[in-house]
Amino acid sequence: LVAPVIRFDELQRAGALVGHVRPRRLAGTTVQIQKRRPDGSWRQLATAVVQADGAFKARFTVRAGYYRAWITPPTRSGLIRAVSPTLRIVT
Repeated sequence: LVAPVIRFDELQRAGALVGHVRPRRLAGTTVQIQKRRPDGSWRQLATAVVQADGAFKARFTVRAGYYRAWITPPTRSGLIRAVSPTLRIVT
């Protein structure tokens, strides 16, 4: 089984979380952004669409906490679901 690579960029700006997905052929696929709750579960917050260059940008009010992104590639891609490393935001 092969999973795509999904990661947040190191540099983040207010009002959005940005990252990249590889392979780029996943352009048009939806990325889900989640935030970890105090009990350890994850809450869905936003979505973004992978662009032709593999970039994604989820616009929402970003607050301190732990975030992850995940992508479920189309079945025809031959790839399985992937989850990013957790990103810690400090404000």
